[in-house]
Amino acid sequence: MVTVKYVVKSLEEQIASLKMFLTEPNSIALYLVDYFHLDDFFNKNAIERDLLLKEKIGDLYRDNKDLLAKKVVLCQKQWDQQEAFVNAEFQKIFGRDCDLNCVASVNFNPICPRFIESREFDVNAMDDNAGILETSIHEIIHFAWFQDWQEQFPNTTHADMNVPSQGWLISEIAVDPIFKNSELKQLLVRNPAYDHFYQEKINNQNMMEVVNDTYRLSSSIKDFQNRMIDLMKTKQQQKTSAPEPEREL
Repeated sequence: MVTVKYVVKSLEEQIASLKMFLTEPNSIALYLVDYFHLDDFFNKNAIERDLLLKEKIGDLYRDNKDLLAKKVVLCQKQWDQQEAFVNAEFQKIFGRDCDLNCVASVNFNPICPRFIESREFDVNAMDDNAGILETSIHEIIHFAWFQDWQEQFPNTTHADMNVPSQGWLISEIAVDPIFKNSELKQLLVRNPAYDHFYQEKINNQNMMEVVNDTYRLSSSIKDFQNRMIDLMKTKQQQKTSAPEPEREL
């Protein structure tokens, strides 16, 4: 059975979680710098960065202490009301009882990381309650997905299930058809996968349309996983074989 317990993530844990994404000025880090107004973050030394994070996130926590406590109560109540429905849908999707005791940490990280081994994930307190429920189901799909994945591929490592691995990429794409081809779609408030996936193509067709067709043709999640591996190989081959654009002289 899938269960979820919502808790407030401590200030120290929140800062540690954010620091994982702030090691270098990539797109995610720059988004967080802008989101939290961490001015000149990457021009500061390590000590100055830590002080800035403690100041900004500390102020956010103190100013929204009541919001965090309220969110935990409301989101727990919302999950409890939907728990039987979600479990029934997971039984249909995965063909088994999904034994997953999960912890959802309510905090202010908009990236909402997940931790597969410990069955923990973050939800953004600034999101509305319906959005938090959708995020929760999204992450739980990943947990159940990788249970099947590891049964098929027992040599799977931690890195194989996380960004930027192929296994991680496939799991992020797969969330869309799993949601949209089940009654879980009733709980969607937005597209469940990354926005750019809906613009990509395979065989000159919209990738998500192809993926959804592939899902409907699959006899099980494990069958779908194998089909997705083949599909991503096709996509990669098309990418590497595409002619380079002509250069203007």
